[in-house]
Amino acid sequence: MRKNIIAFLALFVLLGSAHAGPTDILSPPPLPAGGWGLAHNNIGQSFNAVASDVTIGVYVADQETYSQVLQAWANTCASACGVSAWDPTLVVSPTVSLDVTVYEGEGLGGRVIYTSPTPITLAKPFNGVASVDLGAAGVFLTVGRQYTVIYNETTGTGTYWQFFATIDRTPTINPVTGQIDPNYNHGAYYGGWAYIQGVQQNPDSNIGDVAFHVIDNNPPVIPTACQGTSAIVAGLNSSKLFMTLANGQKVAYSNVYGSPGTTQFTFNGVPYGSFAIGNVVTYVGVLDASTICVPSSLTVDPPVVVTPPPPTCVSPQVLQGNVCVTPAPVVSCVVPSGAKKVEGHAKITAVGTNSITIGKTVVYFADCTVREMNGGASAFAIGQIAEFKGFKANGSITATKITIN
Repeated sequence: MRKNIIAFLALFVLLGSAHAGPTDILSPPPLPAGGWGLAHNNIGQSFNAVASDVTIGVYVADQETYSQVLQAWANTCASACGVSAWDPTLVVSPTVSLDVTVYEGEGLGGRVIYTSPTPITLAKPFNGVASVDLGAAGVFLTVGRQYTVIYNETTGTGTYWQFFATIDRTPTINPVTGQIDPNYNHGAYYGGWAYIQGVQQNPDSNIGDVAFHVIDNNPPVIPTACQGTSAIVAGLNSSKLFMTLANGQKVAYSNVYGSPGTTQFTFNGVPYGSFAIGNVVTYVGVLDASTICVPSSLTVDPPVVVTPPPPTCVSPQVLQGNVCVTPAPVVSCVVPSGAKKVEGHAKITAVGTNSITIGKTVVYFADCTVREMNGGASAFAIGQIAEFKGFKANGSITATKITIN
């Protein structure tokens, strides 16, 4: 069961890691921060609700503990930080008790919608947020309405305890004049006002805001974005609801999937509504519960035709088109310089236009090749016994005489 929350967070750690969600209000104190002692009472902040079920709190610290935080911070910066050590003769109250009241509207004149049933008790050392869970108490805010939260120290013994201020001295737009006004100072939160002793602090007071936060107890789920550029389609789902890309990501490509009509399609060089393996897609969207990317925009381009680089041919092969081929030699019976005499005999295993294969040896012939055809043979044929004499040059054998037996 949720109840009043007392958060103990070192401010210098908190400031480095605090991230407000889209329905949170997070206004922590700077470091170092000024503030007000608890004796001021009726201290709080107004705000404009951005969530209904919330936990609300203000930043509080005992000054001795906060002094230690400042000392740690001062050790990380130049000596000009000028932080003094805590005076041990100052006695900090060991505990304080705080009542919380939430009003509807701006200021303390509105309807009271929450009063803490028991005080929030803080014990030294403390430097963090004193919070109450309004939703757990059955109090729900109306988004867009103004509310004011006020804290009071109930025992009157809160010596050397303080609330914190947030002041943004950055020049901003004065909402009244609409002009940049470097003297206009509303603090770090522009949706409400600080209240000290129950009095609204105007911009000219240089007070700023009370450091506070309002956290959504049920924050919205922020979908995970997905996008891709020039991704290749590797597969199509049989139900035509999503495609699988080469990188493994699934992308919905039918407006039947999810919310109808949510995708803006663009087709370049392909028929409208045409999807195919190899298409190139560029998309932006969000992941659904199945990690399928449901795009808000999807551009489809035709497959990219990639021409492979030409191969490197090794002599005597030459490049023909994009393939290495061994050209048929120009057959001549003239023995070139450096040629080697060769001869052999075996069965003919293949017959070509200007060559026969004798055993495993390819032998080229020309009109000048002497052909001695025995046994009634009139042409070369597979199975004949052939004997050849000739020469070998440039890796090819040319016959000067072929005898068929």
